[in-house]
Amino acid sequence: MPDNKEINRLIGVKIGSTYSVSAAREEHETPVTNVIKSCVSPVTDPDTTVLNDTYIGVERPDSVFPLDKGIIENDANILLTIAIINKLNIPPGAYVVAAIPALELTDGRARLKRALLESLKPAKMVLSPEVYCGAVTALGYSEINGKQRLKALHSDFLALNLGSTTTEVLIALHGERKYLKAFTKVCGNMVDSELFDTLHNTFGKVLITMPQIRDIKEQFNMINQKDVIVNVLTHSDGVKKVPVQKVVMSVLDNYVFNVSDLLVNILKNNLTPETIAQVLDTPIVLTGGMNNIPGLAERIEKKMRELLHYEKLTVLKQVDGHIAPAIGALTLSTEINWEKIPVA
Repeated sequence: MPDNKEINRLIGVKIGSTYSVSAAREEHETPVTNVIKSCVSPVTDPDTTVLNDTYIGVERPDSVFPLDKGIIENDANILLTIAIINKLNIPPGAYVVAAIPALELTDGRARLKRALLESLKPAKMVLSPEVYCGAVTALGYSEINGKQRLKALHSDFLALNLGSTTTEVLIALHGERKYLKAFTKVCGNMVDSELFDTLHNTFGKVLITMPQIRDIKEQFNMINQKDVIVNVLTHSDGVKKVPVQKVVMSVLDNYVFNVSDLLVNILKNNLTPETIAQVLDTPIVLTGGMNNIPGLAERIEKKMRELLHYEKLTVLKQVDGHIAPAIGALTLSTEINWEKIPVA
């Protein structure tokens, strides 16, 4: 472990497709987090199109999200990602644990690692799956042989990272990862696209942008539904205000089914019935931004019970699921023997 001075430089980061987060603390203090949108917006002069400035971490209609596929797809987006990470103001020379997507894209992972190294300039760095880091935060500690140990390092559990670009699934037995995979066809961005298309197919010319669609989704409450109003351009009445909360609810319920169906198929195709029961003895851990929608976790729990015919199944949701992986990464940094980690 680092000495006392170095402990003050332990950092957890999550560089996500929609949000990027850093977490740090002095020893024994509550983590301090910094959260920004993972986007870059050029500001050009409307007459000359000359680039005057660049907004980083503030979403605009013309914003670019360089990790919008979950990882850096091409070399051009490396510099944009570096600009986003720099905005987190992480001091150089830190011991960093970075929560990264579980996608099996070798080039994309290498680009992300390069962006992290060039922007953070860490003394040492460890990469860990985002879903695992989120589970570390949710599960916390338990007493084993008279000592406080991270439950994620020792217990059986199942975790879902409900992200913007992927749903990550992790199954661990006695702390060892038995299954880890990311799925791009079930994700928050797909919900945005489905909601956008359904609104237009239902109401015609809806005057709305994708950032506004994302805001509607993120602010929706599936337990206490309130009116959601959009502007629709009609031939006879011009611009008309239309309530669309039923459409939003329907789209989110479809997402709940897709997540639940995906997880049930993974369990049935990869584990024995005995192991499934063993894993489900503890709550399914949810993390990621979609987990933040009130009522969504409860509906996943209900749907999973229906599909598995198992009434004892429970789901553990987290407040601020998009931040949890960074805090989990920070927590993991205190468990690492940094002397065995090579210099970055």
